[in-house]
Amino acid sequence: MKNGILTNGIFIGRLTDWIVLIFAFVVLGLIGTMHIHTSSFNLFAGVCFLIALGTVLAVVLPHKRGDRVTREVIEIPEE
Repeated sequence: MKNGILTNGIFIGRLTDWIVLIFAFVVLGLIGTMHIHTSSFNLFAGVCFLIALGTVLAVVLPHKRGDRVTREVIEIPEE
């Protein structure tokens, strides 16, 4: 879905990328309201790490080489 309704020049990325991000925010919000960060910090840190890793992998792995994932072209300076 290159030029879908949600991604038309405002949001770069596929719809699934945005769904994964919203899901990660919801899960982090839920574990925050359950006060896991105060009662069991190691569990909280592990869950945060797994959510971050899963989110990054879910966004990065499906993209093919050459797909545009940033708004502006990133130029690598030649040395």
